[in-house]
Amino acid sequence: MAGLVFLALAVLVGAGSAALAWSQVRRTARVTSGDCAALARALRRLPSYERIGELLRRTAPGTWEHDLAEELGSIPDDAAQVAAVNLALSELERALAEGADWPRSAVRISLLSALLMAFAAFLADPSQIRWSLGIVATGGAAAILCMEAARIAKRNETEQRRAVDELIAAAFGDRLPIAEARNARNAPGAADGAGRGPTPRRGSGSRRRP
Repeated sequence: MAGLVFLALAVLVGAGSAALAWSQVRRTARVTSGDCAALARALRRLPSYERIGELLRRTAPGTWEHDLAEELGSIPDDAAQVAAVNLALSELERALAEGADWPRSAVRISLLSALLMAFAAFLADPSQIRWSLGIVATGGAAAILCMEAARIAKRNETEQRRAVDELIAAAFGDRLPIAEARNARNAPGAADGAGRGPTPRRGSGSRRRP
């Protein structure tokens, strides 16, 4: 009976750990509307002076892209627009980083709790080792789910950054210079150019045209 109780607890903890890990997948997928790459392609077909207005028209209120377009549309000065974009990028990075450790923490929680409960079940009834084995298997399955969530969340982060960089380059067109790639943190794929992409700034750097 004790083994069954511990197994039930292991299932509950494993399910909770998996839910915690996959919440980060949902969070990273919802940082933007998910249409940044498509928006960038659409904006590149328009004259540069129409792109901010078109971005505002094509995006839903409350999305990161819409808020950015609304902010840029109210700022006529190039330098102030660059500052607004950099602030928006910082907010995006903060949103992506929030909860980034949850999947790894969920892996540890599922494994450690399973081991502890398996040991407790064994102490309660050494003749019923099958309960301990079932608890360990449950914790291992939950840990695998959490690791998969960590992988997908990291992939979402990389894709979101890449799409946002494309959108900003398309929205600005050739009106503002686009500077070197961001290296504030080591993003996945940074070594092969798939890092966080360009940061707009005022300066004399070369222009990247859409």
